[in-house]
Amino acid sequence: MRKKIKNQFTLIEVAVVLLVLVALAGVVVPLALGYAQRSHGSTGAGNIAQLTANINRFETENFQMPNGWDSLIDGATNLPFDGALTAFTLDTDGSGTDAERKALTDAGITSVFDLEDQDSPNGEYTTFGSNGALGAETIIAGTILAQIAGTDVRNALGASNDPADTYIALGIGENLTAIGKTITTAPYDFPEGAEKPEESYKRFIAIFNVSGDKAKFIGVVAAHDGEISNIQDHINEYYEATE
Repeated sequence: MRKKIKNQFTLIEVAVVLLVLVALAGVVVPLALGYAQRSHGSTGAGNIAQLTANINRFETENFQMPNGWDSLIDGATNLPFDGALTAFTLDTDGSGTDAERKALTDAGITSVFDLEDQDSPNGEYTTFGSNGALGAETIIAGTILAQIAGTDVRNALGASNDPADTYIALGIGENLTAIGKTITTAPYDFPEGAEKPEESYKRFIAIFNVSGDKAKFIGVVAAHDGEISNIQDHINEYYEATE
């Protein structure tokens, strides 16, 4: 008589398998999280450096800045980055000089694209919502854009930036006229966790000083959890994940 083949696990065998799986998870999960953090740090640093160079190249070749930036503002004057940016109305001093608008337009920045609010209570803005869906808005006196504090600009982009000056932040989206010229495509900041670009604005941000006669491009940053991150922050993030 043939022996009956055993085809069921005992409780002890199941417990052993579960213990092995838990032990493996303790090794694999931290490695996966570290890999995601390293990817975020390395790609972010590379994109910031490349975008900075390509925007400067566009200005050199065309004698003006690219046009068609993301305004980082929705129709209700909300912003996707709590704490990092504030709403700023051009020509707020009432002098009629409209200095900030003229500084931008003299640099070639005459139109922007507003963001599309996906979920107002949670402040979610799609990375792709400004891609022509809401149409271009001509910059005029009274246009609302995103302002970044001078101290934040100084900390992120160098001590040569006067914290008393006025700085405007503009998103680098697919409508930018540099796309297809000096920039192949507009990248988005590689998400650290479960953020979806369909529900969260993940583009990089260009900073302009508008205190002079002509807006001056200062550099590129990213925004994480309400804080501005520069290229060094991304490099530090990469090396922290390797420790």
